[in-house]
Amino acid sequence: MADRAPPVENLRRLQALLTLLPPRQEGTPCVVVGDRAMLTLEALAAYAGGQLCYRGPLDPGLGGGAVREVLQSVGAEEVAAHPLPYRPQRAADDPPWVPYQGGERPLLLAHPAPAEPPLGVRALVVWSPGKARLDAQARAAHLARLERALAQLAGKVGRRPYTPPTTVHKRVAILLQGHPARPFVQVQGSGGPRTTAPLRLSWVRQEAALAAAAALDGRYVLGTNAPALDAAQMPERSKQRDGLEKRFALVKGPLAVRPVYVHKEERVRSLVFCTLVAPLLFALLDLVTRRAGLTLSGAQLLAQGVALAVVILVLHDGRRVRHLTGLAPPLAALLQALGWPAAHHYLYPAPTS
Repeated sequence: MADRAPPVENLRRLQALLTLLPPRQEGTPCVVVGDRAMLTLEALAAYAGGQLCYRGPLDPGLGGGAVREVLQSVGAEEVAAHPLPYRPQRAADDPPWVPYQGGERPLLLAHPAPAEPPLGVRALVVWSPGKARLDAQARAAHLARLERALAQLAGKVGRRPYTPPTTVHKRVAILLQGHPARPFVQVQGSGGPRTTAPLRLSWVRQEAALAAAAALDGRYVLGTNAPALDAAQMPERSKQRDGLEKRFALVKGPLAVRPVYVHKEERVRSLVFCTLVAPLLFALLDLVTRRAGLTLSGAQLLAQGVALAVVILVLHDGRRVRHLTGLAPPLAALLQALGWPAAHHYLYPAPTS
C-alpha cells in the first residue's frame, strides 16, 4: 500500500484504523514512525491537522531546501559536543565505539496551503559514524568512476568520431548528466580545428566542493512534532522502524509462502491472517531472547533449532528410549535463562486425562 498510495492517503487509512483501537491514556500521543518518502510537506500538514505525531528522517530538499540549510547550520563542534546514547546492537560489545552525535534546531516549513501558518518541526541533526564512513566511500567510488570514464574519453579525443569539439562536448554532457560526482569536477576542452594545438580534454577536481561535501558526511535530519520526545530518544525510537520493516522480508523470504489462489474476500482475509501468524512468532521470539539477555534474533534462534532431533530406539523387550540430539548451546542457554524446563523434559509427552 505504501508503494502505490500517496503518503496522505496512507495517513488517512491509518487514522481510520486507529479509531478502532482502545483509547490511549491522556498525555500519551500516538507517534507514527516513517521514512523520508512518507514525510512529505503535505503529509506533515496532514499530521498537524489530524493531531497526530510523527518521527523520522527528513529529505534535505524538503521545504525548498530548508532542511538542507538546517543540516548545514550546525557546526561540527556543536555536534561533537552532544553525544547521543543510542548504540546499535552490532556495536554492543565494541569497546572503541564512536557514539552518535547530534544537535537540535527548530525548523519552520511553509504550509502547502499559503493561507495557513508555517509548520513547526523539531529537527535533530544526527551524525552517524557508520554513515560517515559509507558517505566518504561512496563519494570516492563515484569520483573514481567518473574520472575513469573521462580518461577513456580523453584517450579517444582527436580520433573519429571525436574529432569535432561539439561531439566531445556532447559526450561529456552525457557522462556528467545525473552523475553523483558531477559537482566535484570541472571539465574543459582545449585546442581544436581553428587553433594550432590539438584537441584535448582535461578536468580538475573542485576541492572546495569536496571539502563541503566531506563536512556533511554522516549527517541526516530527524524531524518530529512530538513535544515530549527527548532529543536523545529520537535516534533510538526512529531505528525501531527497522525491526518492523524486516517483517516484510520474512514474509517474502524465510517463510517461503506457497502461492494460494483464492477469490472470496473471507478466504483472502484468512490467508493473510495465517501468513501474519508467522511474523508474530518471530516477533515473540525476539521479545523472549531480549528478555533472556541474548543477542540472537528470532530467525537466528529458529536456525539454531534446525538440527534438533529426537532419536527413538526400540529395544528387544519393546521398551522405547528417546535421545535428544543437535541441541545448540543458545537454545539450552535460553531455556535456562527463562527458567523453563530443560530440553530433555519435552522428550516424553505429558499424559492426557
